[in-house]
Order: sequence, then structure tokens, then C-alpha cells
Amino acid sequence: MKMLDRSKQPEIQEIPFPSLLPIEKRELSNGVEMYVLRGGTQEIVEIDIITKSGTLFSERGFVARPTADLLGEGAGKYTSKDLASLFDFYGVMVSGSAGTVTSELTLVGLTKYMDKCLEGVEMIVKNPHFPQKELELYVETRRQKFLTQMQKTKYRASRLAKRALFSADSRYSRVLELSDIESLNRDMLQAFHAKMYIPQGAKIIVSGLPDEALLRRIEQIFGDTWKGGNAIETNLMPSYSDDVKMIFDEYDAAKQNTIYMTTKMPTMNDPDCMYLDILNMVFGGYFGSRLMTNIREEKGLTYGISSSYSVNNLSGSHVICSNVKSDMYELVVDEIWKEMKKLCEQPISKEELDVVKNYIRGNFLQNFDNVLSVVESYKSLILTGKDMSYYRRRYDVLNNVTAEDLMRVAQKYYKQENYHVVISGKRKESLYGRQNAAE
Repeated sequence: MKMLDRSKQPEIQEIPFPSLLPIEKRELSNGVEMYVLRGGTQEIVEIDIITKSGTLFSERGFVARPTADLLGEGAGKYTSKDLASLFDFYGVMVSGSAGTVTSELTLVGLTKYMDKCLEGVEMIVKNPHFPQKELELYVETRRQKFLTQMQKTKYRASRLAKRALFSADSRYSRVLELSDIESLNRDMLQAFHAKMYIPQGAKIIVSGLPDEALLRRIEQIFGDTWKGGNAIETNLMPSYSDDVKMIFDEYDAAKQNTIYMTTKMPTMNDPDCMYLDILNMVFGGYFGSRLMTNIREEKGLTYGISSSYSVNNLSGSHVICSNVKSDMYELVVDEIWKEMKKLCEQPISKEELDVVKNYIRGNFLQNFDNVLSVVESYKSLILTGKDMSYYRRRYDVLNNVTAEDLMRVAQKYYKQENYHVVISGKRKESLYGRQNAAE
């Protein structure tokens, strides 16, 4: 048996593009699109019921999320306790969530027991109670959570940055206020549910190892008998602020300061977005990034700093965030600008680029290592109208990207003058004047 020579680093092998599981598209009798993704070795099924009922569709800022959160607190003939007992008995996990455009109700459990829980799920989607007692408890819990979050500089800074990035009349600029929580009532939830939890625009994704009997049952529940009105027309395109802002949120109780920078970026429909994803990883997207190496490892100015490029088919943004000692935020801001400038002026070395490319490849493969991971990747494509070739193109860009490509997009988008800068915490007078204090 040949022994490994552990004194030599193993050769880096190029990771091939993974084989993607096929996905079947069906249309229920009422027009709801159902996607079936078969895979795995265990008799497990995940069902995602997705409706166009995200936060952008609510007239006020805090209705979509509590509607999704409280769906399971009693529905139809079931009380909250009945539903909990039903799902616990069959070992089915049920959860609801709301994003900016869509809300999701997700079920995960054994294939053989899923049918026994579908009647309860049907009632949750079609006829939730939103009982007053549970609503009051929810409001008080969210109230306490909000008050706690407002003591955290990162939360305070992210709210101000969101308001700075988007124009005041844009629904994207809305942030949660205490009054939104305290004024929430049952009529609001029932009205929003009646308008938005409808088959028009809804999608159902079934993954794992479903049998045909289960799929026919889903057709009966969410095809033949699921009725609803017309979807509300809402402008989902964001509008951005024309003025770049520098804001200081004076918070003397802060134990540390938060630096939060953000700017507009292109959507996933722009070819540059694939290069920006790689550039962000070099800049601050993983532990070995330039921001972490400089500001944490070499200078010890922060425990952690990161940048993220968030993108979908409607909007894109770049965020840089770090918690730092209250007397060090000036220096950290300067170092962030220096690292950004370097990416615009100096090509990244082949060695650094190879490390980043392999890191991204590894992360990419993790998204396809089991059927329940795969469905999350497919879901984002389904909801944005993309096909599976999108991932192939991303992988090709990753394999062929050059230092010149990254410097080009850095020069185009990494411009200091375009970034809104928010500092939350204790003030040092030398960098920010009092006139920029947050209201």
C-alpha cells in the first residue's frame, strides 16, 4: 500500500460542474405551477407552497411577516393545539416565512405520513384563524424583540442604511417601527390573507421522493378547490435615492460602533453580476478576504468584517459591515477605502484568484450535495424566471474569470463616492460633523 507523502501539498484538482437533477413542471387545474424534483435515498418529502404575499405587497410595513408567522395558530376546524399535535404525531415540520416578494409555507416529513397532514395544511393556507390571544402574545414578543434590537448598533445602522439607499417613497425603504407592531390587529391579517394568499401567481415545489398518490392529493387540495380573486398590481421595481448620505447615529449607550456602507448594484439580469459576486468574495466575502486580512488579522481593529453582494432579478446592493471599538471607526473606514482602491488599480494575483475560485467552487457544490439543498438553489431560479442554464453560465464565468475582468468591474462599481456610510455608536468629532447626525 502506497503511503501518502504528507510533506507535500496535494495538487489542486479542477472541480467539474455537478450533474443537476431534472425538475418536472406541472400545472394544476387552477393555473398554479407545481415543480417536482425527485432525488435522494430516504423516503422524505419537502413541500414548499409559495404565494406572492411578501412585504412589498402590504400597504403598511408590518403585515406580511406576522401573517406568515401566525398561519399555523389555528385554522379551519383545527385549534393551534390540534395542529401542533397533528404535525408532532407524524413528525412533520411546518414553518412559514415572508420575504420581500413571496411568502412560503414549508413542510418536511416522511413520504408515508405527509398525506395525513395535508388537510391541516390546506386549512392553514385557505382558512387561518389568527386568534386574538395568540396575536396578542405575538405582538408582545415582537415588541420586546424590537426594543432589544434597537439597543444594537448593527440593527440601528442597517435601518438607516436602508432608508438612505432607497428613495423615501419606495416600499423598499420601509423599516419596522414600534408603532407598526403595537397597532397590528386581526382585521389587518385577515384582509391581507384574503387578498394575497390566492392561487394566482402561486407555485408549489415538491422535492425528495414523493409518490404519485401524494401529488394527486396536492392537485385536489391546491388545484381543484383552491379559489381566490385577482392579484393586486404592485410596482415591485425599487427606486433609489439620488443623494449619497453620510450619517452618524449617536448612541452613547453603545459598547462598540458599527460601520455600515451600502450602494446600488446591478441585478442578476446584468452580465456583470457574476463577476461582482467573485469580486465581492476577494474583497470581503470570506475569512481569507482582503478586508479580513488587513483589518482583522494584520491590524487587529475588529473581530470581524464582511462584505456581501445581495442580488435578485429586481434589485442589487453591496453592503460592507463591521463592529469596531468606538475610537477606531475612522481608521477602519480609511482602510476599507484603501482596499477598495487597490482592487480598482492593481490586478489580483493568480495565486489569490485561484484560492478564491476554489473556495467558490466548494460552496457551489455544497448547494447540490442533497436533494433538499438542491431545491433551495432551484427555487431561486423558479422565482426569478431563470432556467437551469443560469448555473452553468455562472460556473463558466468562474472558471474563465481573469484579474482584468475583476479590475474592470471594480473600476465600474467600487466607487467611494457612491457609497452611503452609516456609523452607529459613540462619536469622534474629527471625521463626522454634527450636521450629519441621524434624526
